[in-house]
Amino acid sequence: MRGIEEALRVGLKPVKLNMVVFKHTLLHIPEMIERISHGDGLKLQLIQFMPELVGQQEWMVDMDSLKKWLEMRADKVLVREMHHRRIYLFNGAEVEVVDPVYNAEFCMNCHRIRVTHAGELKGCLNRNDDLIPTRGLDDNGLREAFHGVVANRVPFYGAYVKAYPRRDLSHAAPLEFPPSAVG
Repeated sequence: MRGIEEALRVGLKPVKLNMVVFKHTLLHIPEMIERISHGDGLKLQLIQFMPELVGQQEWMVDMDSLKKWLEMRADKVLVREMHHRRIYLFNGAEVEVVDPVYNAEFCMNCHRIRVTHAGELKGCLNRNDDLIPTRGLDDNGLREAFHGVVANRVPFYGAYVKAYPRRDLSHAAPLEFPPSAVG
């Protein structure tokens, strides 16, 4: 907490707090929203737990229900162009939900390129079969590597992973938190 406060004090804004949402962290969401709504420059990203990477399906949370809960309580809801993600405003503080699991639109609208610890480029966070080495490349080689990772991008959901349940937002109900968890 001291590091976050110091980053804000010296003007490193916005400070983005990432929180993975799964059964064990779900009850802490209201207090995190309360915390960021008092700090000018704080943003909260609620990141969907990705069970396909660790095999813990029972830890998953219904993200559509969480988004309904946020929408009912937010002062205002904006839509971000990239991924068409919603930004929920609470006293001016931003809460954004990152929910790629079973969400083909998320992957289809991804334009990110990542660099691994070994200096390789990759077009998808969830894949390691698309790595392009960059060590020792000159400027032209780096340009070609970047072009290659973009040209060969295959969305994880919707193209690479095709067998997954379709989301139906119309059936999502807002989450219920115990009264003590909701400020």
